[in-house]
Amino acid sequence: MDRGIEVIDADGAMNAEQVSDVCYRILGRSFAIRTTSRGFAEALERSLGMLEITPEPGLPTYRLVEKAGSDDVDVLLDEATLVRDTPPAIAYEYIVWHIVREAVESASDRLLIHAGVVEADGRAILFPAGSGSGKSTLVTGLVHAGFGFLSDEIAAIDLDDCFVHPVQRSMVLKEGSRAVLAHLLPEIPAAARAYLDNVIPIRPRDFGASEERDPAPVGFVIAPRFEAGAETRLEPISRAAALTELAANAFNLEKFGARAIHALAGVVRNASCFRLVTGALDPAVEAVRSTTKRAGS
Repeated sequence: MDRGIEVIDADGAMNAEQVSDVCYRILGRSFAIRTTSRGFAEALERSLGMLEITPEPGLPTYRLVEKAGSDDVDVLLDEATLVRDTPPAIAYEYIVWHIVREAVESASDRLLIHAGVVEADGRAILFPAGSGSGKSTLVTGLVHAGFGFLSDEIAAIDLDDCFVHPVQRSMVLKEGSRAVLAHLLPEIPAAARAYLDNVIPIRPRDFGASEERDPAPVGFVIAPRFEAGAETRLEPISRAAALTELAANAFNLEKFGARAIHALAGVVRNASCFRLVTGALDPAVEAVRSTTKRAGS
């Protein structure tokens, strides 16, 4: 079976010497990508590089087919066409979205929460929230401030011991966050920028920070909300309210039913729980840092 991300010339030929295979694993799901595009490979490494694994044969493989004479591309998964005739940046975003969606839907041993996760002193700090809450910006600011990075958007909770496992796709900053974090943005090679038109992936290594993280028990659940111009306030909430926040942001709660609720109860049982409202990054980082440090002392 012919698999991979391909650049096909006008005669339908592909230069095999240009092909490179990369395999990744996220939430226990492995997949492969074959690319002839240096820019696409760089974009993928910046977004998914922490998830790279040793190549394995027979994995589901994403294909980005570029044809000479056209700026648009097709997106395939093995032989099935997912998207036709779309700009490269949109195709890139679609592939990354599809990879994460497939991994979430197939996860069989983790309760998955839409949340950013950092770590301090061996304890995970969960930020459950929907899109637009500022959690990616907050996670990036905290990692730059010295917190460990576990995940930008998915808290993977073991259903038995309630530890949070790393899901280390890079932190992803969208246009609204770039001005706030302009001093942290890495230099993106021109070839990769064609695929990263709307997002900028940031890796802990871009700050000189460690990327090695172990599963951690939950020490804090902090539900964030961004409000433009708001004064930063970090207020305690009940464990019941924190459990409700986690359940409302769960991707696969229904799959596990009562077992999932039991796991969430285990998460909040020994956690300090708060709601964070903020209109600026620096005060939010300081509020989280001072609260977690005080609780750990």
